[in-house]
Amino acid sequence: MLAIAQYLTYFLIGTLFLIFIAGFFSVAAGFGIMALVLLFLPMFLAGYASGLSLLFPRIAAIIAIIFVLPFFLLGIYSMFGGAVGFDPIYMIAPAGIVILISVFALLWSKTSIWSQQEPLPSKILVGVFAAIPALLATYMIIGTLINLFTPKTF
Repeated sequence: MLAIAQYLTYFLIGTLFLIFIAGFFSVAAGFGIMALVLLFLPMFLAGYASGLSLLFPRIAAIIAIIFVLPFFLLGIYSMFGGAVGFDPIYMIAPAGIVILISVFALLWSKTSIWSQQEPLPSKILVGVFAAIPALLATYMIIGTLINLFTPKTF
């Protein structure tokens, strides 16, 4: 049950961060390399960490904490007047949820859903559920990189 909560939390909060950051950067005049990190981390969280939570929950928990830590720190920084343009709770609360679920997974996760499945069709089903977000994230990352590095003519 914890792995399913991990899977859904990483996918939903990664998607939420992606929508929020993409909307925030769509009105920005220009952004640097840190903005690209903040744009790619939700794709990694929603795609790869959520799928990995079905196969290796503890590794996925560590990766998820690493992926949401910049958002958590950005929210803390903006509470003290560092960044403007958004309410800090939009960064702190979702990142805190991911960190909390990840700590629970680190402490109480014994085996993965993959290893609990015996017949081959159920393993295939778990593999499909793990692969779908990863394939979507790969598609979005490649699309973003192509868009960034394609010469623009005005």
